[in-house]
Amino acid sequence: MHNYSDKKRSLGLLEKVSIYLQIKAVTIGISLVLIGLTGGVIFFPQTSGFSGNRFPKTAPVTTGNLISRTPTNTMLGKHYIYKFIYSYSLPSGDIITDKSYAVGTQNNLDSVLTIEYLAEQPEISRIKGMQRGQINYWNLYLFVALFMGGIICLLWGLKKVLFTIKKLEYWSIAKAKFISKIGTGKYTIYMNRKEYFKMQFSYMVHNKKYTTTVTTAMPETLLGKSTKLLIYNEHTPSECLLIGTQGRKVQQYFQRLAK
Repeated sequence: MHNYSDKKRSLGLLEKVSIYLQIKAVTIGISLVLIGLTGGVIFFPQTSGFSGNRFPKTAPVTTGNLISRTPTNTMLGKHYIYKFIYSYSLPSGDIITDKSYAVGTQNNLDSVLTIEYLAEQPEISRIKGMQRGQINYWNLYLFVALFMGGIICLLWGLKKVLFTIKKLEYWSIAKAKFISKIGTGKYTIYMNRKEYFKMQFSYMVHNKKYTTTVTTAMPETLLGKSTKLLIYNEHTPSECLLIGTQGRKVQQYFQRLAK
């Protein structure tokens, strides 16, 4: 249970955005959304959409004639995907021209093709065993999943940032005193492999001393003049948040308040 004082400070939009963007889940979410959107925009035209490859086992079958086969710019492994243009006749006598895609030249194709088409939409067809798009439509579901995963991360980050902003706006300010820095023996997974340190600080509330510990791989960011501030819960002073763990805009905002 978190209690808040009646006094409120107003963080600006830049400070709030700074808090939002520093949450790892938000960074991941933005990346996933961009990958999902970009992949969808690039690859959707190369597929037959979400339903174009769904031919039921009972789909009508007829014969067709190959008109041409040409390589596309899309590759699967070391092989180009080829486009096959063909024509076929319907029981009504109408002649339809359509296209299908497959990996490689398919030199073993019969001179007379087996064509599957949809009974309710006979102009939608494919050469049996091939697909209607250069890329299988299942790839679209992958990009949709990435996009939705990104949205979930962004919403989770939003919930977290609203909680943090409420603390920053209502909790009381105190000066923090650096006590110690202890190595943990654990390192980041990044290429430069920085070690994580436990940084301990103390602060006074109503003549009573409290301590807090922050684990970080960038201890230097917590030792600047503007970072030796924290906010604490008036009702439970042991609950605190070191300003140095927030973004630069937030640090500058509280440094102005502390002057």
